[in-house]
Amino acid sequence: MGYKTILAFLPGIDQAPAALDAARLVARRDGAHVIGLYVFPAMRIYGALPIDAPNVTAQLIEQNRAFHEAESGKVKALFEAAFADEDVHAEWRFCETMRVSPLPEIVDQGRAAELIVTPHIGDADDAFEDGRIAERLLLESGRPVLIIPAGEFASIGTDITVGWNASREAARAVFDALPLLTQADNVHIVWVDPRLPSGQSASRAADDIAASLARAGVHCEAVEATAAGGGIGAELLNRARDYGSDLIVMGGYGRTRFREMIFGGATRHVLDHMTVPILMSH
Repeated sequence: MGYKTILAFLPGIDQAPAALDAARLVARRDGAHVIGLYVFPAMRIYGALPIDAPNVTAQLIEQNRAFHEAESGKVKALFEAAFADEDVHAEWRFCETMRVSPLPEIVDQGRAAELIVTPHIGDADDAFEDGRIAERLLLESGRPVLIIPAGEFASIGTDITVGWNASREAARAVFDALPLLTQADNVHIVWVDPRLPSGQSASRAADDIAASLARAGVHCEAVEATAAGGGIGAELLNRARDYGSDLIVMGGYGRTRFREMIFGGATRHVLDHMTVPILMSH
């Protein structure tokens, strides 16, 4: 059974196209219900307010509202055009929130979906208030998150590289990705620098998960790899590139503390250097 409800977070006309295309590619496989979500957050005001603050603030709020109404209109038109000829049900949602971050609204609505699709928005994106939104969704939504880098992708899930290390997060990601894995032509399960009990062969590190996936109808191979100077994340990206993969599946390792995002080195490296979509679970 594939994903039947997909939430696509579409933050703006510049970031929306890649995520929208990805949601369409995944949805058309099983005729999913796709929800396109635009969140209009409250405006954050910085610095000291002038004497005529009420008037200035009112003007800023009105300008902010006008911007989001225009921006959401553009994104809605893009969303509707993308699904006009698709055999899926497309639902548009415009949500206004009193919070300055769209995250709580996305999390609330995303928990009722089987998959959340979001563009990759990092700290360097000055046009977006809440950097690292994808990582926060990963940690707080409880749902698998398909993170889409900028660019155009003709396919998603034809050839998949799975980052495996037998952890809880990796196991969650693999089985959350099962609807894609079962339809892929090739799946490469890569365990970089496996740490195994004494006497266990590294060449058989991922055999158990490979056998389980094969029983589910996944065409897969288990591969043991050694990280070069770039570390585990770099090795995983290199393997995906060499295989010609159009999707990476891996666990997201991290936690929230005092609103700071703390991620392991491999996760952070992959997110910072991703060139193909990545499905992560936590």
